[in-house]
Amino acid sequence: MKKIRLLMILIPLLAMLVGCEQDLMDFKEENTIYFDVRRGNEWRDSSFWARHYYTQINFIDRVGDTAEVVLPVAISGQVTDYPRSFVVEVVRDSSSAIEGVDFDFRREWTLPAGAAIGEVKLQVYRKDYLEDDFRTIVLRVKDNEHFSTRLNFDQDLSGRDKLLDEDKKYNPDPRFHTVELTLSVNKPEDWWGNDLPEYQLEAQVFGAFTSKKYLLILKVLNYTEDEFCEIIKSKDRARVVAEVFAKYLTAQFEKGEPVLEKDGRLMWVESVEKWKPYQYEW
Repeated sequence: MKKIRLLMILIPLLAMLVGCEQDLMDFKEENTIYFDVRRGNEWRDSSFWARHYYTQINFIDRVGDTAEVVLPVAISGQVTDYPRSFVVEVVRDSSSAIEGVDFDFRREWTLPAGAAIGEVKLQVYRKDYLEDDFRTIVLRVKDNEHFSTRLNFDQDLSGRDKLLDEDKKYNPDPRFHTVELTLSVNKPEDWWGNDLPEYQLEAQVFGAFTSKKYLLILKVLNYTEDEFCEIIKSKDRARVVAEVFAKYLTAQFEKGEPVLEKDGRLMWVESVEKWKPYQYEW
């Protein structure tokens, strides 16, 4: 009877161990290290999330000019009872972002004692030129006295075979991970405004949609894109936003620092009183 109870305890434990083993990357070499960035639905266990080889940071979704990027790494081989260092480098020849300008990063990290998963962090910075020209940071794990990167894996990372072709533009080798910095702007569905350039006219609450105006509204009012889009579902609340932004535009104008659109005209929203739409001279 005791043997039966013991088996009833051991069998579920063995199943859990097998499940964990199957979730590991199938590498032939021991003590290897690789990027293990996963994304998926929050309602699903993260061990079932697909692994990805690039991370996009779109500053349109973030408040402020700085963001922290956290990239998990994982090991195959032995877990130890002491911490081990590992090294990550920036692949300069493949990166278009400039260290010290677009991002800051350190090379040496520590895998805690007893851990099979660690993380790498970098600080990335919002720049206006990201609207027209995205930047990339390519990272690579390196060999050191604790870990090898001679992975020689037998199959693709789980989930990657289901990605669209346009998502496969970066190196799929798990020793590498690419961070893409962008400022991708799309016109909100509920943008209260019209542009009639043939009549030199902007109308309604926000007037013409321009990426410069949109990004500046988000920055001045400290909104994320999602927050802004939720607020302007109501035209009355959209008018409140326009009033606050109009005060900012007016203050800049009175300081002798008028805010201009890319074509040189004064930026306009409904609540501005000191100038008209499509006004190029003042």
